[in-house]
Amino acid sequence: PAVYWWEDKNSPNYPFGTGHAILRHAEEIGMKVVMELAGQIPCLEYAPDFKMKEEYFAIGEAGGKNFEGTAYGYYNYNHPGMKDLIVQCYRDVAQNYKGYSSLFGYDIWNETVFTSFDSYTLQLFRDWLRDKYGSIEKLNDSWDRSYTDWSQVEFARWLWASVMPKVDYEEFHKDNIGMILTYMRDAVKSVDDVHPVIADNIFSMITLPLGYGRGQDDWTVAANTDIYGMDMYPKIMQIEFPEFFRWQTFTGASSATANGAFWVSELQTHHTTMFDAGAYVFPQELRLWCWEAISHGAKGLIYWKWEPFNKGIQTYGRGLVDFKGEYTPRALEAGAVAKVVAQHEEEFLSYMPEQPKAAVLFDRLSYDFVQTLAPGFGVSPVGKESPHFYNDSIAGLYKCLWEQNIPAKFITDRDLTENLADSYSVIFVSNHVNISPELSDALVRYMEQGGTVVADGKFGEIGDTGLVYEQIPGAGLHVAAGFEITDMRPDNLGMTFREPVSAEKLHIEGFYERRELLVGEGPDVWADYGDGRPAVVCAKIGRGELVYVSTMLWRGYLKNAQSSFGARDFMSLLDRRYTLRTFSISDDALKVAVLRGPDGLLAFAFNYTDGNLEAEITLRVGQDGEYRITELYSGEAVTGNAADGTLVTGLRATAQNVSIYLVKHCGDTGATAHAG
Repeated sequence: PAVYWWEDKNSPNYPFGTGHAILRHAEEIGMKVVMELAGQIPCLEYAPDFKMKEEYFAIGEAGGKNFEGTAYGYYNYNHPGMKDLIVQCYRDVAQNYKGYSSLFGYDIWNETVFTSFDSYTLQLFRDWLRDKYGSIEKLNDSWDRSYTDWSQVEFARWLWASVMPKVDYEEFHKDNIGMILTYMRDAVKSVDDVHPVIADNIFSMITLPLGYGRGQDDWTVAANTDIYGMDMYPKIMQIEFPEFFRWQTFTGASSATANGAFWVSELQTHHTTMFDAGAYVFPQELRLWCWEAISHGAKGLIYWKWEPFNKGIQTYGRGLVDFKGEYTPRALEAGAVAKVVAQHEEEFLSYMPEQPKAAVLFDRLSYDFVQTLAPGFGVSPVGKESPHFYNDSIAGLYKCLWEQNIPAKFITDRDLTENLADSYSVIFVSNHVNISPELSDALVRYMEQGGTVVADGKFGEIGDTGLVYEQIPGAGLHVAAGFEITDMRPDNLGMTFREPVSAEKLHIEGFYERRELLVGEGPDVWADYGDGRPAVVCAKIGRGELVYVSTMLWRGYLKNAQSSFGARDFMSLLDRRYTLRTFSISDDALKVAVLRGPDGLLAFAFNYTDGNLEAEITLRVGQDGEYRITELYSGEAVTGNAADGTLVTGLRATAQNVSIYLVKHCGDTGATAHAG
């Protein structure tokens, strides 16, 4: 922490004396320090109990104090008095510590979370709505209300006539996190504009809907900080997240930043509490987690935490060392990772995730619409569907890509509308329930210039104010597509592909629903349902294509991923047609991530199986000639020769392990032999 209220009030530098001592000691031992300004115990940070007032508490939806969370988030960051406490504390912290060479920077908000239904937050919400709608009449039209003045607008949760009161609130909820981060950041920067500020979310909004109620938004946090951080707990409360989920989470963090770089602000070190034995962390798991993060663009990694908790709700949880302060096998593994990083720090810091050919559209407004409109929202009784249709669809899609070593990034609707997505050859759009005229125009322009859009499930049913389009996909997209979606039904979901699209007569069993399609003369029908109705269509749009699968294909793959399901074969079909891979490998059981730099690349080979794996990989390289390929853990090196811009070499990894290969050009030999 950055402040120490328990110091002697008569001592110099109170309440920062301990912080000065820590930073001086860090200078002596060559350590860098991140000062955490807002962790999870605000009464020991910017809002000590002796400065606290009753009015500073966040307010719950029922009108009382918001003590819903037992840990933190119960202070009202929008209250002017609380804001003054935070701003003054942050300025004082920066003024005290900015001169130390051991100071790395400031974590201004750990695990962003805030919800309050107080009058100050309500006024911000009203201002946000005024900026969005411009007039009270337009708000009334969207919300189906009869306000005559903005002062009458409340936190309305009546959704029968319109879902927009909740959808708008959740959009504001995320933007409000950005508003708070802005004044936190500016408070530090007003005193110290040299050292970076960091803030972090839990996991990624793309992968884990449990963060939905927190208001966290990866892109908003990244835009308001110098360094975007995220917390990663792959095993927690008897839940163990699979390998593809971890890759997807790190990809989400990397995608949210301008250059692909991020920090892991907290990485799990052990079980979380004394009653969470299922979250025991084995050394090889810690090794895999570290390299998964680094291979996806992590440039800083903080273990949470060094010592285990000896009091509080997390008693007996966490820790790289034991209660006696002695090294555990996990600490030794962390040290081994650090040794490899230190030996090649320049490459690990400067090399970035390679640019993929595939992108997945993530639109937080569609996220909010689905969370609001899906059945069972807020509850998941046995036998009912989860409301997380959107996240599930994206997870199933990412899983299918990951299984075939096809890298992908996440992009937003803004990337499309601002023409920042043209470098991708294929954009996947999954269960995207709303499409605005701006997004429709951007998708059409992208396809006209040669890009391909692959969509499935819900596809542009409603506009940004929740009104159903008369013709779907809406906002004019049906005109370019040459087909309309007219209805949905839950039966006869099996579909069979026609020749020559699939010479093997590929069969896919649809999931949850099928969409009734009215297809014009333009699009080609790739697959039919058993009753002869079109199931998959491909429309030529300019130099590009729109492929639409009229069932929840990727959500079904997540929920029902048998080998006979067919979605994996469909992905292979797309790869053959549009060349989605950035490298080819002889065995996709070995999962590969690539970081690239101006003078070489790093190839990470992950083996999640119980046996040793070897594979031959063909990599794109900058120039022909001889290359040195060094495995960084063992130091073993071979040479290979690149021809026609590609290098063929061997990768190997033992069971439940990772190998890391540094590939650098040695000089042009003119030879074409490849490394073994």
